[in-house]
Amino acid sequence: MDTLKRFLPEVGNGGFTHSFKVTHADLTETVANTAQVIPLYTTKKGTLILDAAFILTTPFEDASDSAFNSNTISIGIGGGAANFLPATQVNKNGTEILAFVTTNATDTLPGSFVGADTIDLTVNSMSGKSLSNIDTGELTIMLRICELGDL
Repeated sequence: MDTLKRFLPEVGNGGFTHSFKVTHADLTETVANTAQVIPLYTTKKGTLILDAAFILTTPFEDASDSAFNSNTISIGIGGGAANFLPATQVNKNGTEILAFVTTNATDTLPGSFVGADTIDLTVNSMSGKSLSNIDTGELTIMLRICELGDL
C-alpha cells in the first residue's frame, strides 16, 4: 500500500484522463430485452484510446425484482461494439464485477481514429426486463485518451 501511495501523485488518476459517472437514473430504455447505448466521448482525427476501466460503486438492481439478474456493460465504438471493454456483469443479482481494467489480450487497445465517431457505453438488459426498472446502481468509467492532433 505504501508503494502505491508513493507513485499515485506521479501518475495522477492512474494515468486516466477522462471519467464518466453513470447511475441508474441514466437508464431510460423502457422496451424489455433492449440495450441502451450511452455516448461517452466524441472522437476526432488523431484520437487515441489507450486504456479503459470501470469501478462499480453500487451494483445495478431492480430492488423489487430479484429475477432481474443480468445487466452487462461494454465500451466500444459507434453504438454496440465492445472494442475497449468486453461484456461485463454489473447486476447485483448476477455475479457482478466490482472493477475491471482492459488489457491488450482481451480488447483492441490502443484504438485510433481517423475521424469523428463516438465511444459508447452499452448497457444490456435481459429477456422480459426493462432497464428503466433498475432503481439502484452507480459506476465510474475511466478512459485514457490522447488527442494526437492537439500535441
